[in-house]
Amino acid sequence: MHADTATRQHWMSVLAHSQPAELAARLNALNITADYEVIRAAETGLVQIQARMGGTGERFFAGDATLTRAAVRLTDGTLGYSWVLGRDKQHADAAR
Repeated sequence: MHADTATRQHWMSVLAHSQPAELAARLNALNITADYEVIRAAETGLVQIQARMGGTGERFFAGDATLTRAAVRLTDGTLGYSWVLGRDKQHADAAR
């Protein structure tokens, strides 16, 4: 079952913005195991942060931020991706 784009975006945002310890506790309490294949193990890198003066001015690069990403494929073929700010690989794994 595939949810519509807005629903998926909402839940990805909820997972990415969650506190890692709370997310882990809730996942453990549910005792749910998903059958999936890891496409990309959690890895940390840098992204450039873009901004605009006053929200409408010329675009400029404000600096860099660390980002951790991961990707999986469920048995039904659904792909799951996660990107979280920071270096917490366990959070990226749980959010995907």
